[in-house]
Amino acid sequence: DMQEQASELGASRRETAAREEEKAAMARKHQADMQEQASALKAEKKREIDAMIQENLDETKMLQGEFEAAQAALRDQIQEMQAAYDSLAARFEARESRPEDLERIRLLEADAAEFGSRYRKLEDEMKFYKLELINREDNFNQKFGGGPQVGVLDPLAFAKSKDKTKLPAIPNSSVKRAGSSK
Repeated sequence: DMQEQASELGASRRETAAREEEKAAMARKHQADMQEQASALKAEKKREIDAMIQENLDETKMLQGEFEAAQAALRDQIQEMQAAYDSLAARFEARESRPEDLERIRLLEADAAEFGSRYRKLEDEMKFYKLELINREDNFNQKFGGGPQVGVLDPLAFAKSKDKTKLPAIPNSSVKRAGSSK
């Protein structure tokens, strides 16, 4: 009996060892399958990510191309608008004067010339009358012996003075005037 039990125990141990070996082999196979599945999943995810990256790159290139085309169109439009502006500016600068403007300019130039000649004529008349007054005073004083002095004011004195007044300077009152008791 003991032998039988010992042989059963040995068989049982061998069977247990075989089962342990089978279990370890299954665990190794399971581990290898898990690693293979993980590798396959990683590879699949990598392919998906690569495909998404490629799709993103393609879309980015397409958008970049659209942007560059839009930018080129805007540059062309700006150049056209600048050319149109330059053309209009050149036309504006080279435009002929309107007849009514030319007539107005002619009238204003004529008025300016007329006022200039009238001013010179008045200036000449003023000089003439001043000289005439001085001449009359000198004649009067010569004829009447320098008696009462008429016109002791120098009509040309204000032209010589640097004052901005229009009246001639009055000399000191030391000269006796006609009808004066002093």
